[in-house]
Amino acid sequence: MPIFIQHSAWEWLDTAVRYAPLFNMLVFAAGLIFTWRQFRHARISREQQNYSAILARSSDINTRTEGNPYRKIAAEYFTNADRSSAIPIAPIGQDEEHKAYWGSRSYFLDLIILILQVWLLAERPTQLRGDFAGWEIVARHVSKEIRGLTYAGKPGWYIRACDDLFRYMQEGRVYPPNFVKYLDGLARQ
Repeated sequence: MPIFIQHSAWEWLDTAVRYAPLFNMLVFAAGLIFTWRQFRHARISREQQNYSAILARSSDINTRTEGNPYRKIAAEYFTNADRSSAIPIAPIGQDEEHKAYWGSRSYFLDLIILILQVWLLAERPTQLRGDFAGWEIVARHVSKEIRGLTYAGKPGWYIRACDDLFRYMQEGRVYPPNFVKYLDGLARQ
């Protein structure tokens, strides 16, 4: 005869009560393991979404720069690229200078926001490392450019756009103060 038929309901209840703490611990442990796995999966998923957002923003910046001749000129000055493929900028009238100023400003603003996004994803470090090490190089170049450390041979509208962005950042009303300190530290390297 099977064992569960030999015991009365009261005996089963007594056994269940005796082993209840063990059953509770097992269920609790299984719940902890499941919860840990869910949090880990959520973190990985969030990181992948953030990486995708950074790549999408990079692509968007490239597309907008390619489609705007004034942003393209700013990008060529920034990267010290060969100017032979660019739209000639001399002589520039006041209207073109105004457009070039805003093209430069929007180009650098997009780069600063992209660097901010990477910095936030990397959990606000004092130095970008690991997967983000390449972004530190970009951040350093952008920081030096907007601080005016690489203006030699660059036109006035470009310099004004960078100066205006730098002053705006120093006011500390939009960007996190630690991010501004991070960029300042990079510019001094």
